[in-house]
Amino acid sequence: MWQQLYTPVAGSVGWSALIAVIPILFFFWALAVRRMKGHVAALLTIVVRAHAFSD
Repeated sequence: MWQQLYTPVAGSVGWSALIAVIPILFFFWALAVRRMKGHVAALLTIVVRAHAFSD
C-alpha cells in the first residue's frame, strides 16, 4: 500500500512548504510584475516546478 510522504524535503514540513510555494510565487510574479500572458506564465511555471522538484 502506498503511503503519503508529508516531509519530502530534509524531513521538515517547513522546508517542504517553502519549496512547494516557489512555483506559485513565480506564477504570480510572472503575471503581476513581468506582465506575461497567462499561457506563457503557466508554461514557465511548469518549467520552474520541474526544476524545483527535480531529484
